[in-house]
Amino acid sequence: MLYIFTKSVRSAGGSRHRAFFIADFLKERGYKFELVIPPVYHTETTRMKARIDYLKIIFSLRKTDVVFLQNPIFSNYFIICICIVKIIFRPKFIFDFDDATWVQKPLAPRVLAFFSDKFIVASHYLAEWSPLRGKPVMVMTNLVDYTLAERYKVERVKEPVVLGWMGGAPLSLHNLKVMLPALQKLVEDKVNIKFLLIGSLGSKEVVDTMSIPGLNIEFVDRLDWGKEGEIQKGNSRFDIGVCPLVDNESNRGRCSLKILDYMAAGIPVIASPIGENMYFIDDGVTGYLPASTEEWVEKIKILVNDVELRKKMGKASLNKLVKQYSYQGNIDKYIDFLGLNK
Repeated sequence: MLYIFTKSVRSAGGSRHRAFFIADFLKERGYKFELVIPPVYHTETTRMKARIDYLKIIFSLRKTDVVFLQNPIFSNYFIICICIVKIIFRPKFIFDFDDATWVQKPLAPRVLAFFSDKFIVASHYLAEWSPLRGKPVMVMTNLVDYTLAERYKVERVKEPVVLGWMGGAPLSLHNLKVMLPALQKLVEDKVNIKFLLIGSLGSKEVVDTMSIPGLNIEFVDRLDWGKEGEIQKGNSRFDIGVCPLVDNESNRGRCSLKILDYMAAGIPVIASPIGENMYFIDDGVTGYLPASTEEWVEKIKILVNDVELRKKMGKASLNKLVKQYSYQGNIDKYIDFLGLNK
């Protein structure tokens, strides 16, 4: 039996893409499993009952079971219980994580890594983490259902050209600041662009920081991230997707899901050449990887002034997404790696 222990609920980005959507596609293929959500999210019952039910499932695990652990590093009592079960009953553990979890919690991920049999990680950088050495590791990014983007795609024909960014801006403001000098230069050069920032979350600091005098900018506070089509509708407003990043350990390990969503929307991507970005983007083919302010300005200008190049790169970007980073193209790899039987 497959048990999928999630970090959070479906509306949370990491759990949605690395647990719930995987479960959806496994169900389509006829595989049986049980999704196990942390007790804190069971609002339909008392916290005590939810925790007891959770513990019953944990202590029912046996040697024939496959246990998919979607980055459950924030609950110490869970880690203690699951490791006790591993020692006594020996179920197979697959530890899945999508960022450098050891930066936030130095001990918990190392404990889970020690007791796990296999690993699924979201980037090549994470696959090099020393506690994983000698054990099977599959690099699997946060995948995308490209059919959703097709369903909500809108052809853009209006000017100005829209540079789009989507995410949680207050937590990513240090990354967004990477683009500020380039945006200032584009304003000085009177380049006809609009910057659409989705996910400002009501932050005055975000608005004040990104509101460059003369820049045509629109802030969208938030989307209903868990509602089907909301992200895709947002991306359909972009002509070019951007993903600036500061070079640090956390960013080197992360899988920038926003880039994959841009690719699914069939638009070119301009992103910092850091971590998994360098695998996602074929420089000059599906987008650009500028390493300096001058390169950011140059590459944005190239795409702003050439609509046919934007279309060509966008098509190449979508084709790569479908083949390498979609659920449809990768669910069989999950099935094989988990060792599932119907």
